[in-house]
Amino acid sequence: MSNDWDRIEPHTRTDRLEEGMAARVADPLWMLARQWQVGEFRGEDAASPLRAQVHLSSAPLRMDRDGQPLEAQVEAEPTASAASGWRLAAEAGLQLLRRLDQEGLGALRTTLRDRFPLRLPEDAIAGLPASEVRRLRLLARRSVDARAVLAATPQVRRAAGLPDAIVQKLEREVAARTVEPRGATSSWVDRKLAYDLSVSASTDEGELVLGADDYAGGTLDWYSFQARPGRGPRAPMATKRLDLVPIPLSFPGMAASRWWEFEEGTVNFGGIEAGPADLGRLVVAEFAAIASDDWFLLPVRAAVGSVVRVEQVDVLDGFGGIEGRHAVRSAAELDAAKLPPGAERAWGFFELEGDASATEGRAPWLFLPPVVVGSLEGPALERVTFTRDENANLAWAIEGEVETAYGRARGRRQEWSPPASRPPRGDAWAHRLESPVPPHWIPLVPERPNPASAEIQLRRGRLLAWGDDALAGPRGRLLVPEQPLWIDEAAIPASGLEVTRHWQRARGPDGAVYLWLGRRKRPGRPNRGSGLEFDALER
Repeated sequence: MSNDWDRIEPHTRTDRLEEGMAARVADPLWMLARQWQVGEFRGEDAASPLRAQVHLSSAPLRMDRDGQPLEAQVEAEPTASAASGWRLAAEAGLQLLRRLDQEGLGALRTTLRDRFPLRLPEDAIAGLPASEVRRLRLLARRSVDARAVLAATPQVRRAAGLPDAIVQKLEREVAARTVEPRGATSSWVDRKLAYDLSVSASTDEGELVLGADDYAGGTLDWYSFQARPGRGPRAPMATKRLDLVPIPLSFPGMAASRWWEFEEGTVNFGGIEAGPADLGRLVVAEFAAIASDDWFLLPVRAAVGSVVRVEQVDVLDGFGGIEGRHAVRSAAELDAAKLPPGAERAWGFFELEGDASATEGRAPWLFLPPVVVGSLEGPALERVTFTRDENANLAWAIEGEVETAYGRARGRRQEWSPPASRPPRGDAWAHRLESPVPPHWIPLVPERPNPASAEIQLRRGRLLAWGDDALAGPRGRLLVPEQPLWIDEAAIPASGLEVTRHWQRARGPDGAVYLWLGRRKRPGRPNRGSGLEFDALER
């Protein structure tokens, strides 16, 4: 008796998946055999979920201004200190004069211009084109300083004839125009060239602090934060139990659950290409192609600006009775329970960095920050490029553009021209202490704050060749020219970086429109040499 037998198995001839996913056949009978081979005709001793109870606990964030998006609260810097703050004051002053005309008080224009004059600082117009200077001087002559009007006492304003109702309306309009920070400065840290922020919530385990100590501006979401315990007291959390009906998960391009069924041609799972490190793409592809019809949705609404925890999900399936009831715990909690003491979990998905809830036997936190979906970004008002110069053993802050009083950006390269070369003088030699460098190239000198430590910080300096040139050195807000500036050496990578200031406009979670002045940090250009040389002999 012969023991020969045949077996159908795939034979890989290529590293792509199109052939296997196409499932080409020449006979429908072969397709039926294929269905039998993959077990489609075999039933499963399983049930479908009919009902679920979701147990939630949540705690609101402690924030200064509820309703405002978190980006606006973090990034906003005072507009009064900006160069364009002068123009904003002038425009608000024109609005005040127009409102006086509407109320029949136009005769107060001359009195207000004498009491609250709008003075144009000379350094604000240095280097501006003649056309912009004329417009600024005309604006200063026709308007009044709204900042001085609002800062004056009620007695001074009444002495000038200003009605209190008009001044109060002007205050509301100015306050609603832009988002101003709490205090005199924003959350920007000059040493790190980044924003440093934190929010907190009181939970039944104590205070939960969520911090983002290296936020570069632009996109702020839950993954920007790290969780760490605080020192605040415990507080009871709001609990909720939801009775829900599980909904089968579906999405466009979903793979068919049966073999004898054709999918849409808009999605080609066989054309997926992923490298060894593309774990996220491989997880999504495996889920979409294999287990997508085994998942169910339980829609849950949670408040924006809170931390939420799904404590447990109780599922009732079609079997009913005690056997049909299942208490589903967090997968992260179950994984952590199987680890030996001292070991760390190798995998986490949609979890806050630093969240120790799973190792403590609870589900991880879900953070819902009050952030914007997208914002409109205006042109850069100021631009500074930070780069390293290994030849000169320095770092440079190249101030490419600065903000003018007219509210526009002006390139600083136009303010400087290289010195003319000296005429030849035979065989004479000349000693030059340092070669000329443009005045908008500001040196960052390395120094040790502690001689006993290897730590290096960069201090903003000056070049001797600048002399008393008023146009030399920092003039924008990013390099804070009115005070000393130190930057951590690690904040400037070898590839360089660029920091800009922009106006931002977005709608918050409450639907209102917010406008603020913020900063952005982006990668720059590496190895940009200045050509600086010391102690040069020239013929």
